[in-house]
Amino acid sequence: SMVQIEYEADRLYGARRTFGASSRAEGFLFGVRPDVWPLDAPILPLVLPDLPNLGPPPNLRSSRPQAQNQTIFYGTQPLKTYNPSLAAAPRGLCPRCAFVLALRVDGLHQCSSSTTPYRSEQTLAETDWFQGTAIAVLDASLAILGWTWLVNSPPYQIATKGANPAAVRAARCMQHGASDHSFLPSWAKQTFDARIFNVAGGLVVTYACPACLFSLSPLRFSAQPTADGGVSQLRAWAPHRITYPSVKWTNGRNQVLFTYRPPPRPSAARNVSSGAAGAAEERDVRERLMIQPRLGLIGSLGRPRFAVHGRRVCRTHVPRNPTRPFPPVPSAANCHGDFGRDPDCGTFPDGSTIDVVRFEGVWEKRAKLQNDSRAHVEASLRASGLYGGLSLTSNLVKVRWREAGADGGGGGASGGGAGGGSWFGGGLLRSGGAGRGAAAANGTGAGCEVLLGVGHLHRGEGTRNRILHRRRANGPSPWEQTQSRVRRRQPFAFGYRYTHFWYVLSARYPFEVLGASGEFCLASAQDAADCESIQFVSALAHATPEAMAAHMPRQAAGARALRPVRKRGVWNLGSQSTPPPQSSRATLMLAYGVNDCEARVGFVELARVLRAVRPLVPGGRICA
Repeated sequence: SMVQIEYEADRLYGARRTFGASSRAEGFLFGVRPDVWPLDAPILPLVLPDLPNLGPPPNLRSSRPQAQNQTIFYGTQPLKTYNPSLAAAPRGLCPRCAFVLALRVDGLHQCSSSTTPYRSEQTLAETDWFQGTAIAVLDASLAILGWTWLVNSPPYQIATKGANPAAVRAARCMQHGASDHSFLPSWAKQTFDARIFNVAGGLVVTYACPACLFSLSPLRFSAQPTADGGVSQLRAWAPHRITYPSVKWTNGRNQVLFTYRPPPRPSAARNVSSGAAGAAEERDVRERLMIQPRLGLIGSLGRPRFAVHGRRVCRTHVPRNPTRPFPPVPSAANCHGDFGRDPDCGTFPDGSTIDVVRFEGVWEKRAKLQNDSRAHVEASLRASGLYGGLSLTSNLVKVRWREAGADGGGGGASGGGAGGGSWFGGGLLRSGGAGRGAAAANGTGAGCEVLLGVGHLHRGEGTRNRILHRRRANGPSPWEQTQSRVRRRQPFAFGYRYTHFWYVLSARYPFEVLGASGEFCLASAQDAADCESIQFVSALAHATPEAMAAHMPRQAAGARALRPVRKRGVWNLGSQSTPPPQSSRATLMLAYGVNDCEARVGFVELARVLRAVRPLVPGGRICA
């Protein structure tokens, strides 16, 4: 695949000097200098076709007193996409639908010194910048089948039927019937850095927005399958939000969601068909939705399920109050949609019949803190020069760890558990061996299932972050006060000089942090010995055979493709009762953002990843 952008030298990390022998190794995690990780396949850019450039809505009036130049204020903003999130597609969307992709779409990018809006304080101050979320559907080879804008607040973003068409266009409001990307997104209730997660057969979404606390929203989809198994008339909307204002431990920016299914109680086998007792046992073993706001801080949000409560015809409700004009005049900040219209209708036109779906079993009072081992984790994972400490980055994927030997050093993996394949945490979990690379590392024991994730840290603080957070680094960077001659400042507004680390959690309660790797960054296509200064791995998934065949064919030799099957009127990726051959190497797909400018997917063999992980406790073992 072709790399989209070649970055200026000062937008790369400078790994030769910062990771070189002249830096102090003791300032990095585990006292080991970071690695520049080469990817195992060419980089795959994630590019939305027909992405428009936008300017503010014509009727938007800035509240900023310095916004005097209307030409600047209403100027066109070239949009960029980055910080992707990837999850398994919901059941029944289309025959070829394998993944759903969320992308941050933003006018505030940092691609180059000549194009970034941060180059001009006047332009930055006098413009109301767009920040939003696009939702795309991908097939198993990661080809984009279609995309649309996320409607995260229907009453504020969709105009009421009957509103003046000219006023609707001037306010940039969505209209009933909108689908795919044939409409422009609303300026109201903007969200960004959305994270999507597959749970209970459907999707949920979390996101960042101005003044937002942690929230969870069911993500609804609608589409018409095409003759080739793709999608048309794609819609994606969040009918409601579940918020956690009083649960302070959930706060953060990059919370990680995962699921846990407790083992059945010993009495479960006797009570499977015993009426109320059997139903109680079934509820008890239903998977829990878990959250990790910080590394080592784990809580439960409840037992989620998507329940269909009948069907409903979408209608616009006309209020009978004669003192209030109807329909109200829409504005860019509030489209004054019909609050009496069921949010499940999204942008469906009036007269459409829709399923009324509720996301149940999860709400604020169900949130329960399960484990807080942050002090132990922070004592074990020490590094200097950090702004903000260790942060979480991506979802988790389940893998099987096998100890390398009695000394407990090194590990190996297979891409799944017993039986066929199953969907877990937004990635395709495969059973079977990990190939020659993992087999060399694997021991002979049965091993254990663990949850694999990615964290990040950064050692550069841009001017905007300095104003926003007013924080200091936790000590000097490893290259400071050395002869490495590293340029201290880089031309970024927020954090930069990012590195990542792998970590593994126990897949069972209390979900301890069992191990971690040293720091790494992903090799840049323009310089294999360096990385972009801003890299943000925001999603992990097990690679499908189709993706491996399309992007790393030598490793995919012999892998069996998924076949869509239709069962009871619902499309699913087909039978996985036969594990992939031992010769096919288990591989991870890493979706990541680069320099607040573009989104990519990289491929890394799983065996490489787990060989880099070491037990958190010196001399310990991952599998107790």
